Amino acid sequence: MITGAGGFIGRHCVNVARKRKHHVIAVVRSQASICTDWINDPLIDVVVTDLASDDHSHLGKASARADAVVHAAASLAGDDTRQAHDTVMATRKLISAMNNIPREKRKLILVSSIAVYDVTAMEEGSVLNESAPIENDPDQRDAYCRSKLLQEAVAMEAAKTGKLDLFVMRPGAVFGRTRLWNGHLGHLLGPVLLRFGTVGQVPVSYVEHCAKALVLAAEMPLSGIDVINVIDDNLPDRATYIRALRRSGWPKAVIPISWHIVAGFAAMCNHIPNMPGLLRSAVLKSRMMPLRYDNTKLKKRLGWQGDLSFDAAMQHAINFQRKAG
Repeated sequence: MITGAGGFIGRHCVNVARKRKHHVIAVVRSQASICTDWINDPLIDVVVTDLASDDHSHLGKASARADAVVHAAASLAGDDTRQAHDTVMATRKLISAMNNIPREKRKLILVSSIAVYDVTAMEEGSVLNESAPIENDPDQRDAYCRSKLLQEAVAMEAAKTGKLDLFVMRPGAVFGRTRLWNGHLGHLLGPVLLRFGTVGQVPVSYVEHCAKALVLAAEMPLSGIDVINVIDDNLPDRATYIRALRRSGWPKAVIPISWHIVAGFAAMCNHIPNMPGLLRSAVLKSRMMPLRYDNTKLKKRLGWQGDLSFDAAMQHAINFQRKAG
C-alpha cells in the first residue's frame, strides 16, 4: 500500500512497484489525484480518503491486504497547524488503521527527510550519515522540520512498543520532472538567484531513484527499526547544480554571496524574533552549510543502485518540462 500515491514521490513509487510486479493499493486524497494510467491496470486498487480524517473504513479494509505500507503522504509547505494535520495526524491515523493488518505484515516505510538532522552540531565540510545528531531544538527550525521530527517520533513509538516494524527513510532534496528547485541552492528574488557559496554537496535524490529505494525497503525483511538516508551517488556541488538548472532557462541571473558573510549576518539576527528562515542560523546552516553526504547504508542494506547520473537525470527532467510546457 502506498499513501500519497498521487503526489510527487508517491506516484513514482506506484510506477516502480508495478514494474517490480507488485499489486499496489494506491491511497489518494481525492479523485483528481488518480493517475489515468492506473485505471486499466487490474493490479492497482485505488482508495480515496483523507488520512487525517476519522473515517478509515475503506483504508482499514484495504490495509488488511497489504504486506507493507509506504507512507509518502505529507505536506511540504504550510505552518505548524497545517503540518500537524497533514503530516503528523495523518501518520497517527494510518498507524491506527494498520491495526487491521496481521502483526507479521505490519511493516511501515516512513518517508521522512534529512531535514531532521542537527547540522549546527556538525563541523563545516564533515560527512552527514545516519549517525549524525538529530535536531534537539525544533523551535529554531521551520515547520517542515518540526513536523518530520514529530512524525518520526509517532512512528518510532509504535515500533518500540511492538506494534509494527519500521523503516525510517530520510530522502535528501528530491528532484524530477515537476520539481527542479530546492532550498539548498540559495535565495530567490524573482528571476535572480542569490547563491550562497559554491562548495558543499547538494544532497539530491532523483525522484525515480528515491521511489526505487522506498519500494526496495518494502520488499526487505525487517524486525524492529532501521533508518536509511536516501541520497544519490556522485552528488553535485552548488555551482554544478545551478549550471545544470540554468539549462531550463531559469534562473536568469545568479549573484554569488559568500556563505560566511550570510552566516555571520544570520548569527547577529538570532536574538530578533520572527526573522525569515534563512536569517535564522539553524535554518540557514541546515540548508547551506557546506557538507558531504554518505549513502553507503542505502546501497548495502537495500542493494540500491542509481540508474542515472545527476546530469542525465536533470536533463531528463528539463526535457519533460519543455515538452509539457
